[in-house]
Formats: sequence, structure tokens, C-alpha cells
Amino acid sequence: MGYGNGNVQGRPLGKSVLHFNGSGFDTSYHPNPLWYELWHTNTSLSDTGGNFICYTNGIGIYNSNHELIENGDSLNCCNDIFPDYYDYGYAIPQGIINFTFFNKNQTWFIHKTLDFDVYPAASFKLLLTKIKHSPLKVVKKNQLILKDTLYALATASTRHANGRDWWLIQQKYKSNKYFIYNISENSINSDSTYFDNWINSIIGGQRLFTPDGLKYIETGAYDTSAFRYLIRIFDFDRCTGTLSNPIHFEFVDSLTASTGA
Repeated sequence: MGYGNGNVQGRPLGKSVLHFNGSGFDTSYHPNPLWYELWHTNTSLSDTGGNFICYTNGIGIYNSNHELIENGDSLNCCNDIFPDYYDYGYAIPQGIINFTFFNKNQTWFIHKTLDFDVYPAASFKLLLTKIKHSPLKVVKKNQLILKDTLYALATASTRHANGRDWWLIQQKYKSNKYFIYNISENSINSDSTYFDNWINSIIGGQRLFTPDGLKYIETGAYDTSAFRYLIRIFDFDRCTGTLSNPIHFEFVDSLTASTGA
């Protein structure tokens, strides 16, 4: 599902669905007023057969009929600006990731929310919300995992080498520190913390793993006034959750600070 409700040169954007059919996918646009608004914070979930289960805009969790699921309200609640997002969806890019364990009939949403207890420009909390699939309902909501000065865009995940668990990396704001979590069907463990020998001052951009999970990549601007950008690539051990061997290269381009991945 896409976010936004705009229109560019006659082409509808947002509220779009990708229908995967085994050999490819089709797209369709749904201007249904019952569909809840999606902004930067969004994710959706299907079962192993490709059947749509639910989606979230970082505020509520909705089923395939666009109805709020049981106890599915008020994600990322509540701070002074929460009401500003209520009608539109939360606005943190890379602000939510889902981890599904079908053998346990559950999905874990790890999501990021603004924290105004300290300096608001970089202060975030990582939270956990759990849902059961049948019957579809939220069983735990907004549980604190991490509170620190964090990059808004710097959350990425990849599958553990055991094929069951997951790794999640969250980068500290303007720091050489990386929080690394192991996520299993029963727990979330802070397995390790990586300290780079380079203080990261990247602005915006994105963080992601390669499809095989063996490389972790971060990109963004470090001098927007001169259009100077940076890409950094790390090796990642999917057995131990270890980052190593960072390399980086710089380039000049007219990208915006928030793009490129």
C-alpha cells in the first residue's frame, strides 16, 4: 500500500495496492474514503498465502476491511503533538517494521515515536506493539524498548542466519554508536553495541540491508550547502549480529537530504 493522496500528471498517488500474483504484480488505486490516511510511518501484513491481514499508519491498526482492530488505537500515543497526526498518520520515515511469527500466530511491530522529555530534534523511543492474527487484536501496545537520542531514519532489519529470528539496528544521533537487537519469537535482546571509529554526522538519507543481509548500508548528506553526500557500507555477520569493515565514499549531487537508498 502507498501513502499520500496526491496526483502527478494525471497519475494517482497513494492508497495504491500491489497485487502479487506469483510471476509479478499489478497495481490498483483505491480512493475509498473509508481507507485511513497513510503518511511516512506505515507498514502492511499478509499471510503466507498472500492474503491481506492488516495495515497501520503509525496511529491505528486496521484490518482488510479498513476497520480498527480490537485495541488497535493510539500507537505512538501520547505526547503534545500526537493529536496533530491523528487524522493523517504518523510522520517518521522508516518509523515502523513488522516481524511476523506465523507459528506463534503473531506479529510484532517495532515503531519509533518522538520523545519530548529531552531535546526534541533527536529524541526518540523505540516501542513494541504485538498483535495476534486470529482473532485479530492487539495484545501489547507501546512497550518501551529503547529511549535515547536516535536518528529518525536509521532503523533497519534483516533475517538471522538461523532462518527464524531477526536482527534490528538502530543508530544513535550524531554518534559512532549502533544499537543491535536480536528479535526472536519470545524476546527482544540487545545482543551487542557497535562503536564505529567515525562519528556519524549524516543528515537524512536511509539505512538498509542488502537482500542477503550481508551488507548494511547508510546514505545521506553531510554538507547540504555544498551538495556533498556520503554512502557507507559495512559487513554484517548474520550469525553473531556483528558490524565490521566499514568503507565509505563521498560524492557531489543535487539530491535532497532525505533521499537515496
